[in-house]
Amino acid sequence: MYNVTLSNILDNHAPKVCKEIILRPNRKWFSDDIRESKLTRRKAEKTWRKTKLEVHRQLYQRARTDTKNLISKAKREYISQEFAQNLKNPGQLYKLTNNILKRPNGSILPEGNPDDVCEQFQTFFSDKITKIRSELSNPSFPEPIEESEFNGDLSFLTFSDVSQTKLKEIIMASSPKSCELDPIPSWLLKRRINKFLPIIHHLINISLQQGYVPTPLKVAFVRPLLKKSNLDVNLLKNYRPI
Repeated sequence: MYNVTLSNILDNHAPKVCKEIILRPNRKWFSDDIRESKLTRRKAEKTWRKTKLEVHRQLYQRARTDTKNLISKAKREYISQEFAQNLKNPGQLYKLTNNILKRPNGSILPEGNPDDVCEQFQTFFSDKITKIRSELSNPSFPEPIEESEFNGDLSFLTFSDVSQTKLKEIIMASSPKSCELDPIPSWLLKRRINKFLPIIHHLINISLQQGYVPTPLKVAFVRPLLKKSNLDVNLLKNYRPI
């Protein structure tokens, strides 16, 4: 009901359309000062190309140097700030380093027909899960511990309800990523979190109370990720499901 209702609302107000877009790099360091400097540089270049005078050429070179220095300074300050803010976040530091070094972040997959590779991964991961479940159902535990060795009367019989405050904190701190299965984009959910929070709060707590999660909320896209870049891309055991 949650997914269907949100999907219908989104389709009504923002139906899917096909558009050609230009993917531009993320430039959070870009500022109004840089924009003005680039306009000044462009104006100086047009003047020089029109007059061909030496004085205008020098003015253009000066404007070009000023813009270059301004951009370099903005990039340095932005990168330094990002590193300082994410010192305790290795994942974000890794992404930031890859972006600075312009490392490719595309998926590396085995060679072969895409449909066949997909089926091979599905079989491999399914068999792996079946094996893990089989090992868990027949555990080789050591001898049971005598009750006299336990101290206290601690027990864990039920889950505690999560508060709306804690749930909102978790949602707002999560990465704003979305996939095709999401009824609405994550950025829209965060922007209108106060509207959606009571519904999500109810879904989570009733699932904890009843020990049941709706089937649509247990479906996910599984993407194979190579564990290390130097491993053989054609061996399925070298991938982990993400």
